[in-house]
Amino acid sequence: EDEDEDDDGDYSDDDDTSWKVRRAAAKLLAAIIVSKPDAVPAIFDKLCPALLVRFSEREESVKADVFATMRLLVQSAASTGAGASLKPLVVQQLPATVTALRRQLAQRSIKTRSGVFVLLRELVTTLPGGLSDHVAVLMPVVDKALRDRTSTSALRLEVLGFLRLVLDSHEPAVLHPHLKLVAPPVVAAAGDRYYKIAAEALRVCGSLSHALRPEPPTASPLPLGDFVPALYDAVSVRLAALDQDQEVKEASISTMGVLVASLGDALGDKLSSALPVLLDRLRNEITRLTAVRAFETIAASPLDLPLADTIPPLLTELCSYLRKTSRGLRLASLLALGEIARHHAAALGAEEMKAIFVELAPIIADRDLQLASQALTLCLKLVEADAAVAGPLVAEHAMGPLVVLLASPLLQGAAIARMEDLLRAVAARKAASLPFQSVLQQVLAVAQKADGAASAGKHTLESVALCVAALCEGATDDESRGTVEEFMRGVSSADQSTQLLSLYCLGQIGRQTDLAHHKPALLPALTATFDSPSEEVRTAGAFALGAIASGNVSAYLPEIVSRVGDAGHAAQHYLLLQALKELILSAKDEALAPHVAAILPLLFTQAEGTAEEGVRTVVSECLGKLLAAAPAAVLPALRERLSHEAAPMRAVAVASLRFAIVDGPSPLDARLPEVIVDFLGHLSDETLKVRHASLLALSCVAHNKPAYLSASLPSLLGPLYEETAKKAELVHQVDLGPFKHTVDDGLELRKAAFECMDTLLDACGDRLELPRFVERLIAGLTDDYDIKMQCHLILCKMATRPNTAPALLALLDQICEPLRKSVVAKLKDNAVKQEIERHDELVRSGMRVSCLLARIPGAEGHVKFDQYVRGTLKQGPLAPRYEAILAEVDGADDGVDPMMVG
Repeated sequence: EDEDEDDDGDYSDDDDTSWKVRRAAAKLLAAIIVSKPDAVPAIFDKLCPALLVRFSEREESVKADVFATMRLLVQSAASTGAGASLKPLVVQQLPATVTALRRQLAQRSIKTRSGVFVLLRELVTTLPGGLSDHVAVLMPVVDKALRDRTSTSALRLEVLGFLRLVLDSHEPAVLHPHLKLVAPPVVAAAGDRYYKIAAEALRVCGSLSHALRPEPPTASPLPLGDFVPALYDAVSVRLAALDQDQEVKEASISTMGVLVASLGDALGDKLSSALPVLLDRLRNEITRLTAVRAFETIAASPLDLPLADTIPPLLTELCSYLRKTSRGLRLASLLALGEIARHHAAALGAEEMKAIFVELAPIIADRDLQLASQALTLCLKLVEADAAVAGPLVAEHAMGPLVVLLASPLLQGAAIARMEDLLRAVAARKAASLPFQSVLQQVLAVAQKADGAASAGKHTLESVALCVAALCEGATDDESRGTVEEFMRGVSSADQSTQLLSLYCLGQIGRQTDLAHHKPALLPALTATFDSPSEEVRTAGAFALGAIASGNVSAYLPEIVSRVGDAGHAAQHYLLLQALKELILSAKDEALAPHVAAILPLLFTQAEGTAEEGVRTVVSECLGKLLAAAPAAVLPALRERLSHEAAPMRAVAVASLRFAIVDGPSPLDARLPEVIVDFLGHLSDETLKVRHASLLALSCVAHNKPAYLSASLPSLLGPLYEETAKKAELVHQVDLGPFKHTVDDGLELRKAAFECMDTLLDACGDRLELPRFVERLIAGLTDDYDIKMQCHLILCKMATRPNTAPALLALLDQICEPLRKSVVAKLKDNAVKQEIERHDELVRSGMRVSCLLARIPGAEGHVKFDQYVRGTLKQGPLAPRYEAILAEVDGADDGVDPMMVG
């Protein structure tokens, strides 16, 4: 370090311009970090020390660029992919980094000190809790910066922001020895005249409150009397003032909420002064949303706070807000009411509950499923708090909207899950006015009414079945058994709607409850549905068998395996495989693992012995789910099939990878990087179907597990790009008598290849060689309609992204010619309506791409492209249409993706 500082004397000459070289070098390193993140771990050991040495740079602008480059380096450690291998290296260099930054804090330059705190904030963001060993040396620096009168507002904001991140991300035990040092200047900053400093200081006060006692009501190791009065006074002064900036008002309200929730029992009489002021802010239209969230924080506190006088007026306001048009206010009010119901149920009498349910009823609808989900959650909490009082209110106000929502084709996700939870609680707690049979009949009536409607169908039946299963799970054994027996009789009904409802309900009940004792009568009834003339009944029967089998794998799986292997049931093999797929999807991994050895040969036999694409797809999905659940047993067998002489078997093995990785983390993740090339290497297979399966698998891996492609992607891009080329040997004509039809067997393959390129651009864009990537897009612009549209979409994405637009700029003249041909192309006089519509959409799409390309900085310097825009698009018959496209793209600048315009 000292030698380097001595070297800086070489640059003191006023005529010396070598600082420009150093600045350019810093910018170049920043560009490498951004554009080639995979290369950064390999050069990190040289890059990081070199940047730390240059922290002592005397030229202010160069130092700022060095800080910016170091910040990018730290940021890259937080990213996916290379970040996983880079983060340990950043941790290793952390002591040296903090030491170098501390030295720079001794500088007089405000810009330098601000840059240091910006970099420190980035370190805390990337490595939460990572500065634990350095807090002791950084806290005095923070204190000094906040007290220093020469510090600018910008510097103090950076310091406060850094301190808040440290308080929020580090263990309280690490922070406690230093809170007494930093608390006074933070409290003083809360009274600053500059509103941004005051607001940030108030937020830090909230973080201080939480750090003092992170797990109330556990006692704090620090004497709260040394902190609480000063914190309360600082916040309460700002909370009471009306003539101040909105940001300060909101920060004071939020901080008071945190202060009361964490330290309310230490406030004494001051608590009774704070709550009425918060209620006043709750009634103010400008601050009510923030106040609602503050009361949610207070209500969720585990402290035994005296809120008896506060809750009644609070409930009145919150219930009234459920009628407001502001969605954010309604959602916040629901969350606050939920915390009151959970932690302060004793304060809710019959009248208070009724007021809440009256306002909840209109929200339980499919207009906004998130709000409906929260409303159902609040109903559940009220039932759990007092089923005797809440039960009749649910029956009167909630069941009607609930069954209407249950019939909605939009019902999904959290909303149906919360509905199940509510019905399960109603049945389990024997809620008054909601007997099991009554609720069950209301739920079943939804399917019975809806089944004849054109909009009803499988979705409604599945939703009803989920709710029936939830009811049975909460019911008594006798109630559940009677319901199952009723549905078993319904399976044999002559009425198809009754059959379907019974099958779906039995399937969902079987997932939750072991129905093995019903097997002697249930199994024949289910397999009998496979002979039904109705495809819907056959499909429902397969679903029911698989779902019920997942509830007791040992009891049902041998029967399914036996029937699949029996040639006498050949006509039912597809349905039995569907049942097996449902079993594999629904069963727990530990229940499935002992049976993998029996399932695998069966699946491989089916894949080899069938010509039906549907069967092979089901087998692929089964193999994929088994691979994710038991990779040690399945992976060796699949790798053998990857080199199988039969192309359909290879395609099945490759396709199984797609289904193995779509459901999140699994035991397969640890082994996937080492075997992924074995699956994706079939991009060069001699058979179209295998190559198509490989393209789909590559696209799926890029979308779900892009980090696993870091090593293998370069070797896969060549075969991928080859599949984007139109091959004459795959195009042939079919003689249809009066005319001939041209068939392109490679079209689906090319579409899959370009879709894969699109996915790679989104997931792994920083690892692509963009010039070659763009060359394939240019070739695609001369292909068929579907390929042209895909290429237009990708070009739009690239044109609007700063890291990919330069690659288009370099090849702009080559891009414009195929674009021009698409835009000016004419249809034949005898073109049909569909051809006219496709042509118009292609012209619009080409103009949209041209518009976005023309907006790339520097595009006007490309003569050929400029002539195309000026001469073809802005003049002549296409000018009005191009003007409309320009207006549409301009209208998309408010946040709509320009690729979706038009």
